This record gives sequence, C-alpha cells and structure tokens, in this order.
Amino acid sequence: MEDRIWYEYILHMERNPDKDDFKEDDSKESKTPFEQFMEYMYIPAMTWKPRGKIPWVAVGVFAFFSVYAIISIAFAARLGPADEQERWLPDDHMFIVAQDDNA
Repeated sequence: MEDRIWYEYILHMERNPDKDDFKEDDSKESKTPFEQFMEYMYIPAMTWKPRGKIPWVAVGVFAFFSVYAIISIAFAARLGPADEQERWLPDDHMFIVAQDDNA
C-alpha cells in the first residue's frame, strides 16, 4: 500500500513539478485508464492464487509465451539467405539500365 502512495506521489510531481500539494486519493477518477487497468485488473489477475501458493494466471501466461518463443526460434532457424537477388524494378527501368551500364 505504501509503495502505491509513493508511486502516485512521483507521478504527481512529474505532472506538476511546481506544486507540492499531493493528497492521497483512492478515487478512480484521478487515475489514467492505464493505471486503473494495471491496479484493478492486471496485477490482481497476475497475483491471483485460487488454492495454495501458485499464481496460476501468471504461470499460464509464462507457459504461453515460452511456447511462442520456442516456435518462433524454430521458424527463425529455418530462415536462410536468398537464392538470387530480388529485383524490385522492371528490367527496362532507368535505374536498372544505369546500374547495368556501370557494372
């Protein structure tokens, strides 16, 4: 609880550096939508422990992103260099003609 008050004080000082009139306010109206989402939805979901001491939502999110990373690495390992140079412009384009003349 004390960490949240300190965090709100820092936010207040960043937004209003000239005023030192910080008041602890628990109302939702004084917080941005992102702050409301983090405080009232994301953090409780990540720390929710239905039974025991294991936060299952956090474990599920970690497992999902671990599988995603493994699949991404597997597909990235299959990439290789191009077999031939890619041609972006038609053969009769003036840049290609100039490039061929200079080669």
